[in-house]
Amino acid sequence: MPLRILRAAGVAALVAAALAAVLISATNKAGLTRVERVTSGSMTGTANIGDIVILHRVPVSSVRVGQIISTPNPLHEGRTLITHRIKQITKRSSDGSALTVRMQGDDNVSADPVAYHLSGHTQRALAIVHGRWAALLAFMLGWGRYLLLALVAAVVALWAMARPAEGEAAPTATLNAEPVEVC
Repeated sequence: MPLRILRAAGVAALVAAALAAVLISATNKAGLTRVERVTSGSMTGTANIGDIVILHRVPVSSVRVGQIISTPNPLHEGRTLITHRIKQITKRSSDGSALTVRMQGDDNVSADPVAYHLSGHTQRALAIVHGRWAALLAFMLGWGRYLLLALVAAVVALWAMARPAEGEAAPTATLNAEPVEVC
């Protein structure tokens, strides 16, 4: 019985991983989320180098102090995003559609040297995927998701074939051995 439970748990884990990869990939393709890899140590402890941040597009009017957002880095125009925590909102338009914020990496001793001007929408951190899970997610978002889906399909098919049909007895093993004389 424990082997059957372990097998079912393994199949369930594979199916859940495949569904998570497909869901993240689909929302990424639809523009609802964005997946970014952490490339610096400024957020160490919260988001380490190699971790993945799943970002969600939100109106800037919903952004609050303490939230982690990702926005273009004005020091490297058009080349990089910066993902830090909002430390202060210094200016807000009357309708809330534009903000000026100060941000700081969780591992940095001081705030970033520039103010960030946000208008319309920005990307807010929805989840941070750490360590091995980040590597697995990166693999699954690439061609690996197809490999994982094929593996899940194969495991489910084998599992279904190994189960006895409704009303059919489970196969039993018999041992046909000749008696042996012991001296």
